[in-house]
Amino acid sequence: MEQKPNYTIAIFSQTLCEPCIKLKEDVSNMHDKIQRKIEFFPMKTIMGSRTAWCDSLEVEQTPTLVVVEDEDCDKPLETIVGRKAILKRLQHILLLYTDLNLEHIDSILINVEESECS
Repeated sequence: MEQKPNYTIAIFSQTLCEPCIKLKEDVSNMHDKIQRKIEFFPMKTIMGSRTAWCDSLEVEQTPTLVVVEDEDCDKPLETIVGRKAILKRLQHILLLYTDLNLEHIDSILINVEESECS
């Protein structure tokens, strides 16, 4: 029996990026099971350059959600840039790449203006 692949749902963010801060708040208000499926990573090192992983995934702005298969973490399967776009597609991403049941996935309707941080 073939084993189902495992995926990482990574969100790259920056400390002083307002949409990133708001997205972290949005995720923290979601069901615990959803929070455990989403991991936040810094886009930049303490020296201010992009991390090696962001370089390999070609992450240019924050917030950016990237889905990767755990066996090949440098090949993005999905890339979504911007808080509004991430929240709009998050339910679909969770259904596709996790084992969560629909009952645990919150419907997220966001009606906000935003800008991305580079």
